[in-house]
Amino acid sequence: MRGILLVVLSLCATTSFADTPWYLGAGVGVTKLSQDQNLANVDHSYSDNSNGFQVFAGYEIDSRWGVEGGYIDFGDTESSGTRTLAGPPFSQPDKIKFKADGWYINGQYHLPISNYGSLDFLGGWILGDGKTTNWNPSAICCSVSDNNSESGLMLGLAFTIKLTNTVYVRGTGTYYGLDYDNNIDNPYRLGLDLIYDF
Repeated sequence: MRGILLVVLSLCATTSFADTPWYLGAGVGVTKLSQDQNLANVDHSYSDNSNGFQVFAGYEIDSRWGVEGGYIDFGDTESSGTRTLAGPPFSQPDKIKFKADGWYINGQYHLPISNYGSLDFLGGWILGDGKTTNWNPSAICCSVSDNNSESGLMLGLAFTIKLTNTVYVRGTGTYYGLDYDNNIDNPYRLGLDLIYDF
């Protein structure tokens, strides 16, 4: 009797959740963070790859169109520079650290390549938060932080491969129209996601 009950419950669970348009996913990525200008009297430039992650949920409207929302961590980067002073010693060593993340929503168009893959076009909006820390080892107060929020467009291209009936892997390349108060120049990201389709 107990075995029969377990089989019935399993069938009900399968019937309830299989072939629904909802999916969940998570992934890792490398983001290009770069800047080349004078910030807070500090001449500096950097171009760094930072490691981050994202988690997301999506809904497939039909076989061609979908919508997705999630959280993304871009990672952090660090720049060494020289602070210009009005008097002696006229310059000091300086560091700027930058960390960013954001929440996004996008629409997707799927172009089937085969029964096991599709080319995906992504377009949406992201609301991000950035934290800039200016560290000066020669100053009396050696660390100043500034938090700022920024929103902008996101555009991307992805390729999705079906591994099983419910598991997919997706490679993405995404451009983000963010500059976080001129602390970075519009980052772009390469990511690899694992998706579970209910």
